[in-house]
Amino acid sequence: MKASILIQTALASGSLGLIYALLTAIRISRASEGNEKMQALAAAIRAGVNAFIKREYLAIFVAATLIYLLLLTYIGLWSAIGFVIGVTSAALTAFLGAIISVRANVRTADAAQQGIKQAAATAFRGSFATGALVASFSLLSVTLSFLAVKSLAPLSSLAPEEEIFRTLVGLIFGGSTVSVFARIVGGIYAKSADVGADLVSKVESYVPENDARNAAVIADSVGDHIVDNAGLSADLYETGTIALVAAMLIAGTSFGTESPWVEFPLLIGSIGVISTLFAAACTRLAGKRQRIIAALYRGALLASLVSAGALFPASDWFSGLSLIQPALSAPTITAIGSIGLTLTWLIIGITEYYTSKGFAPVKSIAAASESGHATNIITGLSVSMKSTALPVVAVIAAISGAYFLGGGFSASTGTGLFAVALALVAMTSQGGVIAAIGAYGPIADNAASISEIAGLSEETRNITQSLDAAGKTTKAITKGYAICAAGLAALLLFSEYAHAFSTRTFDLVNPAVLLGLFIGGLLPYWFGSLLLTAVARTSGRIVEETLAQFRDIPGIWDGSTPPNYGRCVSIATRSAILLTLAPILLLIATPVAVGALAGREALGGLLIGTLVTGLLQAIALTSGGGAWDNAKQYIEGGMYGGKRSLSHIAAVTGDTVGDPCKDTVGPAIAPIIKIVAVVALLTLIWVPTQIA
Repeated sequence: MKASILIQTALASGSLGLIYALLTAIRISRASEGNEKMQALAAAIRAGVNAFIKREYLAIFVAATLIYLLLLTYIGLWSAIGFVIGVTSAALTAFLGAIISVRANVRTADAAQQGIKQAAATAFRGSFATGALVASFSLLSVTLSFLAVKSLAPLSSLAPEEEIFRTLVGLIFGGSTVSVFARIVGGIYAKSADVGADLVSKVESYVPENDARNAAVIADSVGDHIVDNAGLSADLYETGTIALVAAMLIAGTSFGTESPWVEFPLLIGSIGVISTLFAAACTRLAGKRQRIIAALYRGALLASLVSAGALFPASDWFSGLSLIQPALSAPTITAIGSIGLTLTWLIIGITEYYTSKGFAPVKSIAAASESGHATNIITGLSVSMKSTALPVVAVIAAISGAYFLGGGFSASTGTGLFAVALALVAMTSQGGVIAAIGAYGPIADNAASISEIAGLSEETRNITQSLDAAGKTTKAITKGYAICAAGLAALLLFSEYAHAFSTRTFDLVNPAVLLGLFIGGLLPYWFGSLLLTAVARTSGRIVEETLAQFRDIPGIWDGSTPPNYGRCVSIATRSAILLTLAPILLLIATPVAVGALAGREALGGLLIGTLVTGLLQAIALTSGGGAWDNAKQYIEGGMYGGKRSLSHIAAVTGDTVGDPCKDTVGPAIAPIIKIVAVVALLTLIWVPTQIA
């Protein structure tokens, strides 16, 4: 089968993004790593990342092999093939992103000795290489899967629409499997190491923060790359893939599987890759103030403008390829895509408002810290709950606007739902840029740690600290974007689920629906509890190990003997995997059990329950945790008594509570929402008689 012009465009764009990432990685690897002490620190961090990835990917391989065999046995070859493509693509995205990031950190620290421009340029290169990987792998995996199933259609006994459905759902299931592992296991590791290192330095007061004598300090640096690069990359890869697949499936359902509209989402994805590369080329420090966060925002804004500007000519060109009715006009598609792009910036702005030191929510937590620990926690909880309102309103407005522009839902065309899907594709087409902004955080954080531990000049440390300060803001906004995009993606999958057995309504009087709603609403809370428990247990073990090394290795105190960094890395890695492997498999099994035992209405209720409570809980925990973190930093900047004051001690408690909320539980709920929806679609294939 000859590939269409849209598929050729997608393949070319995705390949271009991968070439950029490869060339950028080579350029980074050729830069200087600094003096011997910097190289030793970088090597220790790199060894920790490699050790974690090796163990995590072994667990993923075991789980993926089991799932592959189950798919092959009970659902069929097409879903199994799609699953393998999804697992491989997502794993490569996370792995390569982490490898590039962990090599850029020490080179950023070394470049800081030449000035802030050189340091920022190095950090930007590393982050945008990750962004290009996310955008390219997402587009290529969907395109290649679709091309493969279309090419091999004559060899199958299934109907063409069934082949496409099974392959693409298997694809996103593979991505979801890796994303869940990366977010949950990585989040537990990262925050256990972070909280453990902080407790030793701030509570036990053995050594200053980022001191080389703290055995947990390297594990903490390793965690930055795992959660804010590998975890974020897998998450955004999964969401981008789901958006493309959902839009293609909805187009096939609405217009027919042979309609050119099925491939149209790939064109928007191609625009997203190109806009990411434009942003990478233009993101640099400018002006006298040389504000790093402003440079990143300018790059992201440029990507949005390039995408918005390309929507009209691209959709107009598409309309000229094949006139099809019912069709969305080029101006309508442009308006729909602009809604998705606007939603991206609304989420960024709302998240920054609730987590930045310059606005009222964070300042209110800092002020409450003067009264002690309890008022800090109470005010932080208040901010976290309040932070759910504006993102939900923005998402509702975007859905309503796209739905209206699409003409509303019609049983004959379904253009309203397809319009919502296109808005999400436009939003997730910016995933590469968002991933780049997020990946900047761990590079800058590690650069600051390395320069401090290595004892570089005060000027160099000030430069890396300014890089790190911007990174703390970027981490928060990328998580907010990822959560809202995940919610929209899960909503579209629910729509496809409802359409798969020809129903659009779920009767709330039906006990099966209510049963599913309660089980689905429970899932995010139950898993959130498990994750918090895992962080508490693991961080406690790290504190014990670090204090034991101070006690048993006297040379640590005077610096004559380095601590055993590998022990803390090993404890965090092993504990994170062992504490979450069974819950992850149980998470996958829950929708299957509900569908098989209680029926399709119960399974539909489970999807809605998980989506509603999961989205709200994820937003609250992520924004609240970020607000607690920045309230502490606000006080450390000299407000309310500054460091070592009573308000600072209370803020440290809030920050410690908020850490696992914003970096473990909140971000992990997003892939939980998505994987439940994906497994529900697979369950429809597996047990159609039981849930029909």
